[in-house]
This record gives sequence, structure tokens and C-alpha cells, in this order.
Amino acid sequence: MADPQPSPLAQGPPPVSSTVAEKTGVPAEHSGLRPGGRSLGLRLLQPCLQRAHARSLARWARAVDTCVTVDHLRQVMEKRVPPIVREYYRGGADNEITLRDNVTAFQRERFKPRAGVQLSGVEMRTELLGHTIDLPVIAGPIGSPRLLWPHGEAVAAKAVGEAGTIYTLSTLTGTDLEEVRAASKGPCWYQLYLVGGKEVAARGIERAKNAGYSALVLTIDTAVPGNRAQHEWMGAPQAIHGTPFQKLQFAPQMIRHLSWLTSFYADGGMMQFRNVIQNDGRPMPYADIGTQLRASVVTWQHLAWIRHIWGEEKPIIIKGVQCVEDARLAVAHGADAIVISNHGGRQMDRVYPSLYMLKDIAAELKGSATKILLDGGIRSGADVVIALAHGADAVLAGRAYIYGLGAGGEAGRAQGICHPEKRNGGYPAPPRLWLHPRLAGGRPSASVSLHREEYLEKSVMNAPSAPASFTPLRLLRLVRRLLFVVLLGMSGVLVWQRFATPPRPGSPDRLPVHQTVPDFRLLTQRGQPFGRQTLAGHMWVANFVFTRCPGVCPLLSARMAQLQTRLEETAQPLVRLVSFSVDPEWDTPPRLRGYADRYGADAKRWVFLTGELNNIQPLVRDGFQLAMMNAPPEGSHAGHGQAERFERIVHSDRFVLIDPEFRIRAYYRGNETGLVEHILYDIKVLRHEYPHAP
Repeated sequence: MADPQPSPLAQGPPPVSSTVAEKTGVPAEHSGLRPGGRSLGLRLLQPCLQRAHARSLARWARAVDTCVTVDHLRQVMEKRVPPIVREYYRGGADNEITLRDNVTAFQRERFKPRAGVQLSGVEMRTELLGHTIDLPVIAGPIGSPRLLWPHGEAVAAKAVGEAGTIYTLSTLTGTDLEEVRAASKGPCWYQLYLVGGKEVAARGIERAKNAGYSALVLTIDTAVPGNRAQHEWMGAPQAIHGTPFQKLQFAPQMIRHLSWLTSFYADGGMMQFRNVIQNDGRPMPYADIGTQLRASVVTWQHLAWIRHIWGEEKPIIIKGVQCVEDARLAVAHGADAIVISNHGGRQMDRVYPSLYMLKDIAAELKGSATKILLDGGIRSGADVVIALAHGADAVLAGRAYIYGLGAGGEAGRAQGICHPEKRNGGYPAPPRLWLHPRLAGGRPSASVSLHREEYLEKSVMNAPSAPASFTPLRLLRLVRRLLFVVLLGMSGVLVWQRFATPPRPGSPDRLPVHQTVPDFRLLTQRGQPFGRQTLAGHMWVANFVFTRCPGVCPLLSARMAQLQTRLEETAQPLVRLVSFSVDPEWDTPPRLRGYADRYGADAKRWVFLTGELNNIQPLVRDGFQLAMMNAPPEGSHAGHGQAERFERIVHSDRFVLIDPEFRIRAYYRGNETGLVEHILYDIKVLRHEYPHAP
């Protein structure tokens, strides 16, 4: 593998000029580094962060150089990138059935090779929409590659261009489309979302046309953001737009991935969508994407004005076709090509795999001038051959190259997108994504001829021998791994003793005793008086929410609803559930009653309490020893009015377990894994201490 090229960050951010501002439509004061890079502290740290990023290049290049398959690249990426970040690129919608089916559909296909065939040469070049590309594989549009690697879009475009094929840039990316186009030696396509409205999209189309993008890819399957259940469960909403207290929970995983963290801040921190310039001249913030997608549904009627701006002679590609009917509509509206795609299983679960749809659509459009492309499930050269054999003119691959980018940037993109004839230090380049041409037998058809090449034997014979010496560095790594295994084993034993061993009747108290909750007098969601004495003799679980909460409160209320269900399923004696409103001036009993009904609260077990603010604040702070404050955000004023109060409330996400003597016995994080089962277990422990509690 060739030595990785220096990162753009190693040479510092590009100078900001009025010319760049005119080309991009971004005011000069917003060009260069992203918002984080404009803060004084981050500007002072930029030289150190950039040097740290530059030093990490060789390390990740060595790790990537050992990869042979796309899955190997994914494993290396997981070592470098924190879970909350990499899940955006790995995950799918809901139960991820379609995500798995996309890959499984290819794995179920079988070849029927022909033997005794000599091939004098192999031709993999493909004619597509006026371009001749060296591989029938196109880099598909991926959102936010810049989160994985500094200037990630430009780095990927450069690699794809060197591989001799097409790079597709997504609208929702953090690098100026002009910079990306300049980085690639090959053709580039621009994938369009209508985020921001017609005027904003029109400016983006004009920029792409002026920058030299040769085709426009219009995505039609994103009426709303996909329900990425796994990513949401991991806390993605809190990581993006949560309070500082909520974001603090991600610190441990960031510390374990310092290489990514230094590169992230060396590139300026949280990105903006620099190719979506709003009417005020500023790039769209990263956190606005969900709202924008809901307001920018693409319909067939949009094609007329889009083609008018883009140009009648320039190709338009429709991406997101999932049935024969939509394929016919695309052809009727003059699409030059279609991309059969279910968005990589990221938009809607339980839809047909892309390969299955290809078989029907290719038969329907046989003889049509419209090109057929396939996206979804491509993980190897064998998958490419299968797609072409079933009627695709070329395929789009997304995760294959994005894993390489996340694993090693400049080095990883060369592995994720690698022409089979490239050489690596005198050895045959491993077939990362593409089959060796001779294995495929040239351009595949419905009857594919495979010719076995002794690649593995050659690689083993020519591989350099392993180092004979046992260096101190290798010894240190071995000791560290042994210590890690020992600590992991000890932790497992402690967890097993804590959760797996059932308590014995008469066993000593295993829950610590904290402070006693003071007396209080509040109102329930039904307007009835409710005080501490109402809970006398009961065990109860408390949490703290408010009905207008834009952050974690819906999750806390959903967890409490799960706890209510589990208490009923396990036939537990009456354990009360109490949710205190931390916004009592807004949360009147009628509003709380509607909120309680939304989560199915049984008033006999689960009550919502409100009252005077000067009663609730001391109760939360002093009685429960938890955080609660009304701190106005930076730049706000106290006179802004009641409508903005909820934006200034900062409160704890803890659940609290209280015994029949009003003593606090345990605290739980509201987003911790296994919260409900943890609370149920501790209730059983308290049951042995209070066997006569109701």
C-alpha cells in the first residue's frame, strides 16, 4: 500500500477569501473551521490537536493494511470511533430486518462456474451516463463522513477518483461541495435533499452545477427520518442536542477513543451542513435535520423545476426506487437512471431486499434507455458480479468505503475502494471489495464464468516472515491484555454476585441508607391533595419530569411506564410510583392528567405531582439531593416570558427508590441499561427487610 498522503489538517485550514465565499454562498466569517474552531480555547489548541492527528495516521494505516474484507475494516473502525458515532453508519431502522436481509439476499445466491477457460484479458470498464469508469462500482452518498475523519468527504472523493470511478456527495455533509469536487480526479455526482425549502435547494443545485458535478441524484425515500431504534436507545438525541449534564454520560466512551476525539476537534468539532445554506446566509446546523426532512418531502412533481435549474441536457438519477410501479414513473418523468435502494435498511424496516427488487425491475425495464443501478448489501466483489448478472448496469456501495474512511482515513479509503490490479509492495492487492477480475471472468452475464486464481498460495509464499525477537513493547502489550482479562473476570464475578445470586430471607441489608425524604404537600394529576403520609408503609419509586421537556423526559416517563407494567406482570404487592413535575407553574393538574394518560398511568399506582415552585425546588435539591435549576441560556434575559421557561430548566434524570420509612435506598440513571430489572431486583431485596409492607 502506498504511504498515506498528508491530511489536509496537517497543513492547517484553508485560507478564507472572498472568492471562496462567493463560490460557496457562505459568508467569509463562517468559512474555514467549523463552529467549534472559532472558539478561543479550540483555536489555541489547534496546533496540538493537528499534530496529534498527524501522528495517528501511521498507526491506523498499519491497522488498516492488515484488513482483507469489508468486515475487517468495520472492526478496525470500531476500535477507533466511539459507539455513539459509529452506530450512525452501521445501524438500520427498527429491528434491522431489512439491513440484514440486504446482505443475506446476496449470500443466498450461488455461482455456476465454467472450468477449462483461458482468459487473455479482462475488461471491467463501464460506460455510464457519458462517463467511462474503471469499475462498475460507484461510491454511494453517505451523510456526515466528516464526523469520522477530517475533511472526510474530500478524502473519500480523492480515493474514489484514484480508483477510476464516481463519487456521490450527499447534501447532508460537512465539507464544501467545491472542495470535494476539486479533490477528485474522476467524475462526481451530487445527491439532493430538499432540506431548507425550494430556494435553499435551488442554490445547492446551482452550486453543484457550477462546481462541475455531472449528474444529480434525487432521493425520494426520505419523507421522514428513519426510526433508528438502536441509535436512539444508545442516546443519540441526548448526544446531539442534550444538556451538558446529559452529554456527560458519553465521556467514558470518548476517553476510550482519544484518537478519534483529537481528530474530531482538530477538524473543528461538531460539523454544520455546509452545502445547505439557509436564507440568512448561514449553514444549516447539524441538529436541525429531522425537522427539515419532515418539511421537505420529494414528490414526482418536483422533477420539473429541478430539471429546469439543473439543465435539460444533464442527467438526473432517481434514488430510492423500491417497486416496479415507481420504476415506471421514473422512466415516464424522464429519469436518465434509477437506483434500486431501500436506503441501506435505514429508512423503513421489513421491506424487500434490494436484490429481490432488482430482479423484478430489470425484467420490467428491459430494453429501456434508463440505466439501472443497485444500492444495498454490497460487501464484496462477488456481490457486484451477482448484481450485474441480474441486470444492474452498476452498483452503489456506501458502508464498504465509509468503514475504510472511519478506520484509517487516507489509508482506509484506499482499502475500502481498491482496484483489483493495484499493487501493494510487490504483492497482489487483497480483494477488499472487488473480486480479482480473473475470478469474475471479465464482465459477468446471466451465466458467470469463474476462473480460480492461486492468490492465497502466492500471498503465503511471498509474505514477509514474522519478527523473531520478542520486543519489550510486545511484552508490555501482552501484560496489559492479561491485566485487562483479569479485571474483566473480576468484574464479571462481582456483577454475577450482585444480580444473579438471589437474596436469602433474613440476609443483612444490602442497600445503603441515604437521607430521609422530608414531608411535602402537593396535588395529583386529578387535583387531589397528596402528601408524604399518603405513602406511609409503602415502598415507592420517584423520578422528575415536566410535560414540555424537549429532551430526556419522554424517555424517563416511558421507563416508568415499563416499570408499572413489570410490577403488574410480576404480581408485586403495591409499590407506588411518583413523578414530580419540575415545571409546576406550567404543569397544572389538567395538563399532568393528559400527560399521565399518554403513558397509561394507573392512578392507583402511579401519580404525577405538582404544586408551588418554592415547595418543589427545595424538595428536589435538599430532600432528594438532586440537581434542579432555572438557568437562562447564554444571551437570554429574565423577561422573555413563561413560554421559554422550559428551555431553562435543568434537572436530574435519576430514579430514586424509597423504603416504607421514607428513607432513600438507591439512585439509578434514567438511561442505564436494564433499569427496570435493576429496580425490581432492589425491591425484592427491600421486601426481605420489610416483609409486612403492603
